[in-house]
Amino acid sequence: MIDMQFTLAAREWLLGASFVLFAVVFVAILASHWHHHKHADEHFHASTLTEMAWSVTPMVMVFVTGLAGVSSVFSF
Repeated sequence: MIDMQFTLAAREWLLGASFVLFAVVFVAILASHWHHHKHADEHFHASTLTEMAWSVTPMVMVFVTGLAGVSSVFSF
């Protein structure tokens, strides 16, 4: 039988690791958009806002879904 304390500790560790990975990927995508915007031709993209929205919206969806995982580990 698996110890409940070990299971909770593993969930907390995985949740923390997932959050760190999410934050790193989020910053990397935004930085690549910013770098691309500074070095792209004027004719490549018309709207930086649209380009950012295509990246930020799925990340917000993943973050909101992650809140369900947090609520299963921590009771608020």
